[in-house]
Parts: sequence; structure tokens; C-alpha cells
Amino acid sequence: MISTLAVVAIGLLFFGWVLNLVRKGSVYVGYGSALLTAIGGIICIALIPAQFLEAFVQHASGVPPRGLPVVLAAYSILLALIYVLKEVTAISKRLRTLTQQLAIELARHGSTFDAEEPVTKAQSVARISHGRSV
Repeated sequence: MISTLAVVAIGLLFFGWVLNLVRKGSVYVGYGSALLTAIGGIICIALIPAQFLEAFVQHASGVPPRGLPVVLAAYSILLALIYVLKEVTAISKRLRTLTQQLAIELARHGSTFDAEEPVTKAQSVARISHGRSV
């Protein structure tokens, strides 16, 4: 009973943390929904009565369930996934911001590159946005 309460408490903490990360924009909504689904699944499995779960697992695979260590291992994997997806989101947002800043600078000052076509397009977009035709 205590282990079930511990698993549910840890799951609810993870659930709240991921919701907060999604709310702040630190994790994309798609990543957050996948993580929340996994956490909800682990919580639901933890709430299944032990004798039913043991009978199901033995019938399905022939291997008895290990209990709390398996759930804690699943939570450890989720913790690592949350961290990795949070970092991927941060890197993606930095890359998007850098790309936007680079495009703005190229549109303002032109390019020192030999390729004329991208600069011409950027300059024409800048002229159109300032109300002048090309």
C-alpha cells in the first residue's frame, strides 16, 4: 500500500512538473502530451490491484512483476526524457531566434556572400514591408 502511494505521489509530482514546463514554454506541447500520457499510464498501472496485475503479467509473459523497482526505473527513464526534451526545446527555440535575427540583419544590410538570389529576395521583402514596390 505504501509503495502504491509513493508511486502515485511521485507520478503526480512529475505530472505537475511537466504541466508547468509546458505552461512556461520550456517543453513543446507535443513532447509534454507524450510525457503526460506516459506518466498517467504508470499511475494507472500502479493503481491496479496487485493480485490482478501479478496474474495478468504471469499469464502474458510468464515473468512475475518486480513491483516498486520497475516503477522507479520507469520514472527514472521519464526523468531523463523530460530533461532531454526540455533541452531539445531550448536549443530549438535558440536556433529559431538566431535564424530570425540573421534574416533581419541580412535584410537590413545585405549580404557579403557571393550568392545574390537569397539577398535579392530578402531585400525585396524588406522593400515591400516598407511600402515600396520592387
